[in-house]
Amino acid sequence: MNFAHLKSRDAPLESSTTAATFLLGYAERDHSGHRPLLGVSRFGGAFGYNPFELYAAQLVSGPNAFVFGKIGKGKSSLVKSYLARMFAHGYPSVIIDPKGEYHALSRYFGFEPVSFVTENSGVNPFVSPGSGDGALARELNRELAELAVAFACKRPLSGMETTALAEALVRCGEDLSFARMRRELIALDRNGGPGEWLGGYVRGDLANVVAGCGSLLDSGLVSRSSGGSIASVLYQGILVVDLSLVFGTALYSLAVTLVLSAIRAAQLRSGACPVVVAIDEVWALTQDREALRWLQRYWKLSRSLGIANLAVTHRLGDLSAFQPTSDDPASMGLIADSETFVAFAMDAAEAARFCSQFGLAPEVGEAISKLGRGSALWKFGSALCLVDHHLTSTELAICDTDAAMRVRRSSFLATSPE
Repeated sequence: MNFAHLKSRDAPLESSTTAATFLLGYAERDHSGHRPLLGVSRFGGAFGYNPFELYAAQLVSGPNAFVFGKIGKGKSSLVKSYLARMFAHGYPSVIIDPKGEYHALSRYFGFEPVSFVTENSGVNPFVSPGSGDGALARELNRELAELAVAFACKRPLSGMETTALAEALVRCGEDLSFARMRRELIALDRNGGPGEWLGGYVRGDLANVVAGCGSLLDSGLVSRSSGGSIASVLYQGILVVDLSLVFGTALYSLAVTLVLSAIRAAQLRSGACPVVVAIDEVWALTQDREALRWLQRYWKLSRSLGIANLAVTHRLGDLSAFQPTSDDPASMGLIADSETFVAFAMDAAEAARFCSQFGLAPEVGEAISKLGRGSALWKFGSALCLVDHHLTSTELAICDTDAAMRVRRSSFLATSPE
């Protein structure tokens, strides 16, 4: 994979050059042959992690991963350095950035963060009917359309409304977008409703779903054209999707769902190369049950599409909604569909819970609770590694989340009153 055509701020960026200059000794493989290197294992030797290589070597059965740990213990630094090093080895990435903390990472490599909300350009989350498996494309499009329109309508859709959505999607053909779907719904309403309801349809019965599509278009989250905006930038390198304007609102889960759908659609359409998708503060997606169920299905399908998801959160307890429950057998849980888990320092109770979840000895929990900053326990497949992560001097600037905590005393004295 070659990114030689891409430009950084000052010079052409080539993956081989970047690996040699940016990583400064971290471009090699570890003792098992994996790269990029991330640090040193306390069990001996360098430590590297690449979910695609691990899957190819049959060391894991899936590429999805979780990162846990207290604030300030090194989660963000690990994620940022990992994505930078994966890019240096030719793997593009997308970051769902809920708080605007990843701008320095993408800008270092010459890529501007994207905010579909402020730019009012939106994404086209639909899979082209001509992309590979047509039946799968239709199923994914129907599922997404129902989820998004129900969200906009603030209620579950009726059987007639879901039938109308499915028929409108078929009528869109290759020109598939929310704008085109809205026009087809208006035409169905004018012509007597969806085929299965002819003779029993009252004009105006689709008014709510038509209005729902309009609300989605007005939100700026979805594109008004079938071209969309994410496919053209997905493989450019490191794409930061800044969703800070909607983080903490009801729109956030929908926004993440739409972006992940657009990534999935691009992979189904082209399958250009494997891509890493990092989702920070993943706990925030537990607020919308339907979006959560959609996310679980997306998680399962990712492996077959060449997507390695990396979810970041503080505590395992944050993810209680991801766990299977007796009254919701469809909720299989993202944890069950992930095979790599990274544990930075946690308090004793959370560390014990982590060990209980993954069948680890209580002594491991004690070790996790005492880890210093930048150190973590890695569990992938049946392997366990205690790793000290190392950052280059360049990465220290990119990964710094504590700059505001280090006000120079001299600057403070210069501005403080006598």
